[in-house]
Amino acid sequence: MTPEKIIKALLEADAGVVALVGTKLYDQTRPEADALPAVVWELISDIAEAPIRAGAGTQPTAARLQVNCLATTIAAAKTLAEAVRTACHLQSGTIASATVMGTFCNRGPSSYDNTVEIYMQPVDVVIHYLR
Repeated sequence: MTPEKIIKALLEADAGVVALVGTKLYDQTRPEADALPAVVWELISDIAEAPIRAGAGTQPTAARLQVNCLATTIAAAKTLAEAVRTACHLQSGTIASATVMGTFCNRGPSSYDNTVEIYMQPVDVVIHYLR
């Protein structure tokens, strides 16, 4: 659960993200009744890497999360995605009690779900941390 805690801590600590969504930051699913905009993330992978030092007691790990920025307009979704990217890109240090060696973000393709009238702009976040 560490990558999810790291992403949540980064988003909660960023004034730009909080100004746009308040506390509407969710792991996996967003309650249907909650208003937009909102952020929902999902863990894509969490892969152990070769150890830096054998016997060090920690395992270097690379986690990939998709952070979905949801809004009622494409402009709002893209604005939120940029705030998320700013909050999560090139971060390191102790975050959510984890040693984070570095983070990297890329924006994915936007989409629109006409059934629920929601625009989505994903941000792909890779977190290198010690497990």
